[in-house]
Amino acid sequence: MLTAKFLLQDQISESRWDDFVDTSAEGGLFARSWYMHAVMPGWAAVVVLEEDRWQAVMPMRICFKYGIGYALQPTFSQYLGVLFAPMAGKNNRIVHKKREILQVLIAAIPTEIRLFSYNFSPAFDYFLPFEHKGFKIKPRMSLTLSLERPLDRILGDFSTSILNHLKKAQQHRLICREGTAIRTLSERMLRYGFIRNRTEQQELESLWQQAVRYKKRFLLEVTGESGTIQCSGLFLIEKDKAVFVASALDRDTRQYGSNSLLVLEAIKKCKTLGLKELDFKGSMLSGVEKFFLGFNPRQVLYFNITLNRLNLVENMVYNFLKKPVKMPPEGGLPMRQI
Repeated sequence: MLTAKFLLQDQISESRWDDFVDTSAEGGLFARSWYMHAVMPGWAAVVVLEEDRWQAVMPMRICFKYGIGYALQPTFSQYLGVLFAPMAGKNNRIVHKKREILQVLIAAIPTEIRLFSYNFSPAFDYFLPFEHKGFKIKPRMSLTLSLERPLDRILGDFSTSILNHLKKAQQHRLICREGTAIRTLSERMLRYGFIRNRTEQQELESLWQQAVRYKKRFLLEVTGESGTIQCSGLFLIEKDKAVFVASALDRDTRQYGSNSLLVLEAIKKCKTLGLKELDFKGSMLSGVEKFFLGFNPRQVLYFNITLNRLNLVENMVYNFLKKPVKMPPEGGLPMRQI
């Protein structure tokens, strides 16, 4: 018999959680306990059990503002959602099992949550129980670049626009170096509006500290001849891939090609580390998508699942807060997207 529990962070064994994430097809970097400690402190989870065996988990953090309970996708996580235990057998039996699990899980979501919105892993492939309970399902797109080919073949697939950006970077004698201080990036992101407030800045810096502890990161900075930083980006490592988590581009020098140089050097760094994939995280913004597509990545479909019980005025405030930042023509990584 399936049962569901809503567990607070201190009621969850970190080792058991991370072992479950390791074996789940929907598991990944964003669901790691150390990652969630940084970007959603005080997280909790709905856990579905069969006897004592975990069948599925869904991490979330419940917050309250003006008396409204909400659970929203953290700024620096691309997707969380439901993670299933491994399943084997005929597809119809697997789907039936997932349906039963999700029905129990949805019923256990705390009723005080009036706004629920999370992106689910690309591996999450069965959302009908959410649809049946009134949740809205929206497709979203991510972009990832395979690095399993020789570097010259990867470069040969770059668009003319990206190659022109790289020529400009060379003409302006830009260089890319490894950085060691996350504060420089976080301050620039706050200044340019890529993050909204000091709380998000602290979350990014906490994420860096956790990543340093687990040796799961590299930070790149592009500078001009004077040493002034024009562009910087944080990349976190998950098994055999790197994820482009955050970046900030100097808008006054964006025409020099620094952002394209940053991505090129990230590709080279990944190849040096033996990584097989660079995950751009993607964007639903036209200009940013166009920039990343210039590196010839593949598109990856995933879903946003939302339940909105807010009234008209509350929805107006919510829609204002989730409005994404406008990006410069050369591209960048928007962080104000809910």
